[in-house]
Amino acid sequence: AVSRFGDDRPAYREVSAKMLATCLHMLQGTPYVYQGEELGMTNYPFKGPEDFRDIESINAYREWCKEGPLSHEVFWPCMLFKSRDNARTPMQWSDEENAGFTSGTPWLKVNPNYTSINAASQLKDPDSVRSFYKKLIALRKSPEYKETVVYGELTPLWEEQHNLMAYSRKGDKTLYVIGNYQREEQSVTLPGACQKVLLNNYPDLQADGNTIRLYGYQVLILEM
Repeated sequence: AVSRFGDDRPAYREVSAKMLATCLHMLQGTPYVYQGEELGMTNYPFKGPEDFRDIESINAYREWCKEGPLSHEVFWPCMLFKSRDNARTPMQWSDEENAGFTSGTPWLKVNPNYTSINAASQLKDPDSVRSFYKKLIALRKSPEYKETVVYGELTPLWEEQHNLMAYSRKGDKTLYVIGNYQREEQSVTLPGACQKVLLNNYPDLQADGNTIRLYGYQVLILEM
């Protein structure tokens, strides 16, 4: 998800992975986590069609390139971006051989960034993507906020604002979830005072009264 909807470059990978997680987990319904999303795992840098195992991708490449109207140069970026095999690469447990996934030969290659993105390196890091997921899940399950997050009414906010996903959750409490879906900063003005910042994927908050300036890919959960 971070490669498709966020930004998997080193400067933004962690903050955008946390932003995406928050926008999903605070919605109504049951959130699902593809194994590896909680680490901010990224798409694999496939070199050619022979690296794929996904039948849908292989068939699409044959139909659109080998037998169809598109060139490799046109179709290949789409295949890299959208193939389901990106979510099927071996789980990156550690920086050991094959990311600690197997001592054998995995059916899909291990992403070469496993030495820096793996579960072992994030276990004791309080600022890691994994640690952020734990805080997010704890918030959903907490007795104080569970009724609002699980059962509360959902209302979109600032719908006209580009690259912003924002909504309120109203139950016995009122929560605002505000996610900036771009590298550039942008601002929102709250209709009332913020009582508490429940979660923030940055160490600080840029606020001038009720106006908040969001950093690139910043996300906030506010109790109003």
